[in-house]
Amino acid sequence: MNVYLIKNNIVENVVVVDSMESAQDLFPDYIIVGVADNEAGIGWTYAEGLFAPPASDDTLEQLGELQKAFAIIEGTDEGAGA
Repeated sequence: MNVYLIKNNIVENVVVVDSMESAQDLFPDYIIVGVADNEAGIGWTYAEGLFAPPASDDTLEQLGELQKAFAIIEGTDEGAGA
């Protein structure tokens, strides 16, 4: 069977094992989740039983712009109000 190896809420690898028990024995430092229909992949996040794809470059750029806007609104931007 295939399982995801998850650490710090990130899928780090997908491996083939004989059973969930053997996976837990082989990889005690990981959260082990069985693969169901390739629902995720390496780099995806995992929290509360759900997977989410990694952020795209566009998403990260938009996040950076939002952070700048919030800094200006909150008055924490070094260039704001000068």
